[in-house]
Amino acid sequence: MRDFQRSKLYKAEDAWAEKHLTQKQNEMLGIEAARDLVDEHCERLGIMRPRVDFGPHHQKSAWYLPYRIVLPRSQFGLTRTVILHELAHHQSYLRYLFAGGDRADHGAEFAGELVANLELHFPRKTSVRQMFDERKVRYLAELTTPPDRAMIAA
Repeated sequence: MRDFQRSKLYKAEDAWAEKHLTQKQNEMLGIEAARDLVDEHCERLGIMRPRVDFGPHHQKSAWYLPYRIVLPRSQFGLTRTVILHELAHHQSYLRYLFAGGDRADHGAEFAGELVANLELHFPRKTSVRQMFDERKVRYLAELTTPPDRAMIAA
């Protein structure tokens, strides 16, 4: 499946963070703080927590595998926005499994989860929708967590 809006989404996400977040809001987190963010986020949404691993020191990007987030130890990988991005992959995967959602890696459902995550953690920064609209990133505006939480609860 072609990941048709990956580049566009990354550029919009980076532009939004650069324009609207202070360095303190998106500073590099330590390993325990990164794990705590994942735990708190999943508990808040009532979803299963993915396993969080940290790659070797030379790893430069984060990625998601089913039920597993792998983060680099570099400055790029342990920021709040990167972790929320990877959590959006987890949420869209759970939606796909249990609610019949779209499986596109950076498709509209994933982007909707990402928008919801950023708005949840940066509540006064709702301009993320505006940035995605300006950059023509498709996202589901009224996305909620999967309907049958009992199926995915920890």
